[in-house]
Amino acid sequence: MDLKFPDNDSEVKRKSVVNASIVDDDYDEFNSFETLISRCSDFDKLKRIVAWLLKAVNNFKQTYRRKNDLANENEDKLPTQAKSKRLNESKELVKTLNLKVQDVHNAEMTIIRFVQNQHFDDEVQRLKDKLNVKRTSRLFKLDSYIDEKGILRVGGRLARSNLTETSKHPIILPKQSTLSYSIIQGIHRSIGHLGKNAILTELRQKYWIIGANGIIKNIVSKCVICRKYQAPIMQQKMANLPSERVTQDTAPFTIVGMDYFGPFAIKQRRCTVKRYGVIFTCLKIRAVHLEVADSLDTSSCINAIRRFIARRGVPKIIRSDNGTNLVGAQRELKDEIVKC
Repeated sequence: MDLKFPDNDSEVKRKSVVNASIVDDDYDEFNSFETLISRCSDFDKLKRIVAWLLKAVNNFKQTYRRKNDLANENEDKLPTQAKSKRLNESKELVKTLNLKVQDVHNAEMTIIRFVQNQHFDDEVQRLKDKLNVKRTSRLFKLDSYIDEKGILRVGGRLARSNLTETSKHPIILPKQSTLSYSIIQGIHRSIGHLGKNAILTELRQKYWIIGANGIIKNIVSKCVICRKYQAPIMQQKMANLPSERVTQDTAPFTIVGMDYFGPFAIKQRRCTVKRYGVIFTCLKIRAVHLEVADSLDTSSCINAIRRFIARRGVPKIIRSDNGTNLVGAQRELKDEIVKC
């Protein structure tokens, strides 16, 4: 059942619609572009945004030009319906367009030109006027020049090298710009959070950022992943030495530690067999005695201990880990002591 209430009913919630228009008399195109660069920390994302903006402006111009051309044509030659059809086709063409690699590249060059004109205005103007930059300029030692696209690049003596043009003549960028920080941060992520030298090497393939070392050091120091990789190994504070290590007036091998190592392959007649080493170390003077065990069973362990006792005397304490053969030898030795 569909119930309808009158609009003037006090129990019915009314919808409020508010419209507002804001007029900014101080609108500045350059400040707006600078705000876009400062708010976008991902350089790849920034290039795509600017590429879409440039493509939209170009498409609007084409549509406007097409509309004017159709309006100026003689109505006898082209009916109104045909004009509308052609105009709608051009609009549909604009809707289906996608970004291309060249569009992103043009957007990158537009961003770089804007940043260079903003920070190197005097140098760019002097180079356009075929003059050298001032000696007090930050670009004086870089032998800078402007290429055919209006991009400020490093000069140098590598013109005859077989390197790429971007490697021979990197693009100059200032240290103070947010763009420089975004580019270095993107390179830092793309190369897998390597160190400062790796970042600087990758950066020099295309860009020459003045004071790049300071920016790289700042980014690496604040990177959580890099801080994990470069964190120093924690040092465990060692406990006090056991009493057996600091007992005085005892003969060597009175208190010993025992362990196995190996195996080692040896030749026995025509066969290759395994043998294990048994190490006895004095816990007081760190002297070492070595024996050879045929296997890892309990009887072989007891034989090694007997040979050690025959050479070094009977120890008071033997310390070892909980190896199966060592635990078995301990059990048999305790049983023999109880029998005695």
